[in-house]
Amino acid sequence: MPAKKKRVTKKKSTRSKLVKRAPARKTSSTAAMKHPVVAPRSDQGRVNLIFKNLILFAILFIIFLVLYNVATDEVYKNLFWILAVLMGFVAVAFLIALLVFVFIKLFRKV
Repeated sequence: MPAKKKRVTKKKSTRSKLVKRAPARKTSSTAAMKHPVVAPRSDQGRVNLIFKNLILFAILFIIFLVLYNVATDEVYKNLFWILAVLMGFVAVAFLIALLVFVFIKLFRKV
């Protein structure tokens, strides 16, 4: 009798085949995060916002100057001076932005 030949089978890979997943459903919150809808501000709204920030930083500048003059400890004097200078620079930046918007508005009318 002839000897039976053993069948040699390839061993299956231990790695599982990658299964393609369906794309995740877009909910209203994820869709809003990708493309936020921002209403455009009017020029008057921008000027009001700049004016409010200018007033805020000017008041903070004055407060820190007063605290600088009142403080007796050297550390506090230095801290209040640095904060006053910083708030002063920000207030000047908002003043420049306000003037730019005012001049743009004036030149549009001409």
